[in-house]
Amino acid sequence: MLSVLRQRNFALLWLGGLISMSGDWVLVAALPYFVFKVTGSALATSTILVVDIAPFFLFGSLAGTLVDRWDRKRVMVVSNLLQTVIVLLLLLVRSGDLLWIVYVLAFLQSSVSVFFAPAEGAFIPRVVREEHLIQANSLKSVSSNIARLGGPPVGGALFGAFGLPAVVFADSASFLIAAILLASIVVQSERAEEQEVLGQIQESFVQKGVSVWHDWLDGFDLVRSNSLVTVLFVTVGTATVGDGTYNALLVPFVAEGLRAPDAVFGWMITASGMGGLVGGILIGWLGGRLNPSHLLWLSQLNIGMLILLMVNLRVVLLAVALSALMGLPSMGWGISQGTLLQTSVSDNYRGRVLGFFGTANALIRLTGLLLSGVVADIVGIFPLLNAAGAFWVSAGLLGLILFRSIKYGQ
Repeated sequence: MLSVLRQRNFALLWLGGLISMSGDWVLVAALPYFVFKVTGSALATSTILVVDIAPFFLFGSLAGTLVDRWDRKRVMVVSNLLQTVIVLLLLLVRSGDLLWIVYVLAFLQSSVSVFFAPAEGAFIPRVVREEHLIQANSLKSVSSNIARLGGPPVGGALFGAFGLPAVVFADSASFLIAAILLASIVVQSERAEEQEVLGQIQESFVQKGVSVWHDWLDGFDLVRSNSLVTVLFVTVGTATVGDGTYNALLVPFVAEGLRAPDAVFGWMITASGMGGLVGGILIGWLGGRLNPSHLLWLSQLNIGMLILLMVNLRVVLLAVALSALMGLPSMGWGISQGTLLQTSVSDNYRGRVLGFFGTANALIRLTGLLLSGVVADIVGIFPLLNAAGAFWVSAGLLGLILFRSIKYGQ
C-alpha cells in the first residue's frame, strides 16, 4: 500500500484530500454548535445537514455529466479555490439576524463539492494502475478517517479559544493548500483531441445544452444497460436505506435503548472512526488479493448482523465495541463500491456513472433521514432499527446472488 503512496501524483492527490477533509471536519465540529448557540434551536441546527445533502441529489447527475466533458484535474483545483472563498464569507455572520447567510453558503459549498466528488473518483484511475485501485481507494478511506478523528478536536479547541473566525480561516486555508497540491499533479491532458475541444468552445449556448442533455442520456442508458452498475445500484441502494435509518435513529437509540449519557454517542462515533482506520489499512494491505464484489456483499452482511446484535442486546460497552467492529466492514463497503464503479465503465463515462450513483444515494439517504423520525414516532425506534439491520443483510444476500450472474463476480 505504501508503494502507491510513493507515487508522486497520487501522493499529491491523497495529501490534498487529507488536508481539505481535515479542514472540513474542523468546521463541522464548530459550525452547528455556533448555530445552536445563536438560535437555541435544534431544528435550525439540523437544517444544516439537510442543506448539505440536498445539492448531491439536485445536481449530482448533472455534475457527473459535466465532469466527463471537462478536465477533471482543473475541476478539482477550481472546486477547492471556490470553497476557499465561500468559507471565508462565513466571517460576515456576526449575529442571529444574519444566520441565513450560513445556510446559503453551506448550500453553495456543498454544490461546489458535488463537482469535486465525481471528478476525484474518475481521476484516481488516471494516476494509479487498475491493479492498485483497491490500495488507492483504501488510502483515501484512511485519510477520511484520520480527518474525522483529528479534525473535530481541533475545531472544538479553536472555536472555544478564538471563536468562529479562527475555524473559518483554518478551513479556508485547507482548501487553498489542497488546490495548490492538486495543481502540482502532472498528467497528460484528458482532452487531448484538439478538434473536440475547439468544437466544444464553438458550440452555442443552446447547442451546449443539447449536447450535455445527450451526454446525460448516454450516461443514463449506460447505467441501465451495464449489468455490474445495475447490481451496484440495487445492492448499495438497499443498504443505503438501512444506513440512513440507522444514522437517523442512533442518538435516540443511545438515549432510550441504552439509557446512556450523551457522551456514549461520542464514544461510538470515535470507536467507529478507529475501526474504519484499521479497516482501511487492512484492506489496503491485502490489496489485489481481494475481489471487490465479494468484499462488497460480505461487508454488507457483516454490518447488518452487527446492527442487529447492537439493537437487540442493548449493552453500553458492547455497543461501543460493536461500533468499532462496524468500522471495518464500513470501509470495505465504501472501498469496494468505489473500485467497482471505477473499473466497470470506460474513462469517458466514469464521471456520469459516479454522478448518478451519488445522486441516487443522496436521495435515498435524505428520504431515510426524513421518514425515519416520522415513522419512529408511530411504531417506535426498535422495529425501525431492526429493519435497518435487515436491509443491510438483504443487500448482502442480493449481492451474493446477483454478482454470481455477472462476469465480475465469478
